[in-house]
Amino acid sequence: MPRAAGAAGFRRLELLGGKWRLDALQPKGGSLGVNLSVEKLPLEGVGTALKQPGMRGSVDARWAIIVPKLKPEAISATGLITARDVAIGKL
Repeated sequence: MPRAAGAAGFRRLELLGGKWRLDALQPKGGSLGVNLSVEKLPLEGVGTALKQPGMRGSVDARWAIIVPKLKPEAISATGLITARDVAIGKL
């Protein structure tokens, strides 16, 4: 297993009413890996930020992002979003 050249992590960050976590790891000579997750993100705050009134519900989400080199076409990501009791309002 490659030796870690750098690692960073935040235990918890509260933003828009959700509980966020960001972790990053860059093994020596390897790709940068970033994990981003949010728990219990209320969509009302997201709707306010997007100027979309009437949004309701909550979201849990996780994303894993791999950056092998600093070129947009090289970046890959995967994610999972779980939403509950969602209402969007008028579009």
